[in-house]
Amino acid sequence: MELTDDGSALKSGPDDWAFNPPVVDLFDPEWADKEIPPEAFEAAWLRARPVDIERGGGDLG
Repeated sequence: MELTDDGSALKSGPDDWAFNPPVVDLFDPEWADKEIPPEAFEAAWLRARPVDIERGGGDLG
């Protein structure tokens, strides 16, 4: 899921990935400021719109 600058959210799933999902070391200090509480994630996930890969919208890369 990606939260955008305008406050909207985009989500994708394994069916949208061209290969295995990326491996991210969640303990890497680079990502420490990206962690959000589970409740905030769930709220963002519920309001997120699916990424439209076929039509080129919502690029997560």
